[in-house]
Amino acid sequence: MPRCFRNRTCCGRNDNWGFFSSENKVYLKTLKKGDIMVFPQGLLQFQVNGGDTPALEFVSFSSDSPGLQILPNALFLNNLPTELMAQSTFLDTVEIKRLKDLLGGTT
Repeated sequence: MPRCFRNRTCCGRNDNWGFFSSENKVYLKTLKKGDIMVFPQGLLQFQVNGGDTPALEFVSFSSDSPGLQILPNALFLNNLPTELMAQSTFLDTVEIKRLKDLLGGTT
């Protein structure tokens, strides 16, 4: 999770940017060239490229050590026992093992 807030400026075509609030509400915006979006500190953020070419954006952070956590890696590239993960998510053990095998986590 980011340890600072982030300001992103879209420099190309339409891209979908957003974040999840602590109440699990999704804030989603399709940004066009020149649009700016501010992401709050500590919330899960995402960006989906709106085209078939690489996206260009300018990003600024409120800290020189903003941190980064990639959700699939955090969930499935770990040594948390599969049974415990199944109890704390909506995934069954077969799906968790498949995703851990795919990303290199331990079951």
